[in-house]
Order: sequence, then C-alpha cells, then structure tokens
Amino acid sequence: MRNLWVYFNNSESDLNIDECGIQTYDEVETYQYKVYQNYVLHLVVDGEGFFEIEGQEYRLSKDEGYIIRHSDDVLYYPNANNPWTTYWIGLKGDKLDEYLTGTLLKNEHVIKFHPNGKTQDVIKNICETTLKNESNLPNEFWYKSQLYLLFNYIKKEFSVKNTTNSLVSKELAEVAYHYIYTNYMNEISIEEVAEYLAVSRSYLYKLFKKKYSFSPQQFLLDRRLTVAASLLLTTDDTISAISQKVGFRDPLYFSKSFSNYYDLSPSKFREQHDYDSYLESWEKFGD
Repeated sequence: MRNLWVYFNNSESDLNIDECGIQTYDEVETYQYKVYQNYVLHLVVDGEGFFEIEGQEYRLSKDEGYIIRHSDDVLYYPNANNPWTTYWIGLKGDKLDEYLTGTLLKNEHVIKFHPNGKTQDVIKNICETTLKNESNLPNEFWYKSQLYLLFNYIKKEFSVKNTTNSLVSKELAEVAYHYIYTNYMNEISIEEVAEYLAVSRSYLYKLFKKKYSFSPQQFLLDRRLTVAASLLLTTDDTISAISQKVGFRDPLYFSKSFSNYYDLSPSKFREQHDYDSYLESWEKFGD
C-alpha cells in the first residue's frame, strides 16, 4: 500500500526535494522500469526486500537503502515472507552532483545507514511530516531547511574520507586483501570485511576489482582452497579437519567447492598431485 507519494513544484534550481513517499508493500508488489526521476534515495524502515540493478541483486533490510538515478534499469520487490516498508526522498538541482561529491551517495547503488545516525531521522521526518499535513503542507522554507540538514548529516555520515578512515581507494583495497589473506581460516564473509572497513559491500567490490581484477569473494575462495591444497599435500590431516582449518564449517560444502575449483575431489587431488605441482598454483596468491 502506498501511504504517501507527493511531488513538489519548486522554483529553486540549485537543489530541491523533488518528491517524498512512504510505502508498505504487500507480498506481491513488484516494480521494474527505467528510472525517469533524477535521483531518489530509499530507506528501508522495516521488513526485507530485493533490489536489482546492473545484473546485481541485493537483499536489503532495516537501516539499509538503495539509490536510483535517471535512466537506471531497476527491479525491486519485497520478501514475500517479510514485506518491507520504505521511505524515499527524490532530489534534483544543478548543484546536486556537487553536494554529493565526496560521499558514498554519489556513486553507490546500495548503502547502509548508521543505526543511530541522523540521516535517516531527517528522511523520516520529511516523509512523516508531509503525511500528517498532506492537505496543508509546510512551506518551501521548511523543506529547504530539512534539505540542508539532510546534506549536513550525509556529509558527516557518508563521507568517503570518514568512511574509509582517511584511506585512499588503493590503500583500502590493500587493507581488504590483507584482512582476507590473514583471516581466511575464520568464518568470515565479504560483508564482514566491508563492515570492518566501514564501507558498503558494493563499494568494496568496485575498489577491489579495479585493483586486483578479481572480486574479494573470489580471492577469499582462492585463498582458502589454495591453502587447502597445500594441507592435502603436506599433512596427513583428514579432509574434514582441513575444511575446518581453511574456514569451511561444512566438509561436504568444502568438498564440492574444492572439486569445482580443481576438477578433482580432495581425495583424488591428494592421490594425483605432489607438492611441486601445488606450488605453481600457490604463487598466484602468495606474499
């Protein structure tokens, strides 16, 4: 159910709130279209849903959000078992790009809001105040004040400099590489690596792929399976024990992943290879 969807006619050309809305989805509501708006920031306040763009699907829940921009081809829909509720703010203006520069909201498709941050509070206030006063909306100066308050918090909470702890993109990718390289044996995920660096998973993916030409998820798998191959050839450990040592908690899933990677099961790999042949594969991801 669409609780609110209001468009604003503003004379100011530099920066404006173009629209705002609130929607509580039923389990079958799906939207797929080419975006005609300039820039719309969505906040998930309850439930779960899915957002697809550029061939990537993101599962989003409370305190997360997604951004759509003009000419994007998008698809989004709720989790049928736990439909989401979203708030959104549409923005436009000649200086919008300038105001977004230096923040994750400039290029990201999905973002994670700070649970105790102020950005989502302003979004909620704009939408809820509009809903309560839909027949007699606040004047444009109120919306303008909320808009500048919104960007004040965006600059603080989504600054690329703050988010990366002053690391440049190259250094951030290197830190992620080192973290995976040294923590592969733990039950880590790329989501956890991104949280460790205080960036979104999609932002980490872009930086990592640009620097190394493979994704952080692929590197984590490569690292685990390359070490597993070493252990198979240099120890008498059982396959189950090796799977635990390289971060797999399910030996069956480990065996399947290993077989897909090497075209041999762990036991066959142990029978048919020696340590010298293993070294060739290790060099790719060594120190």
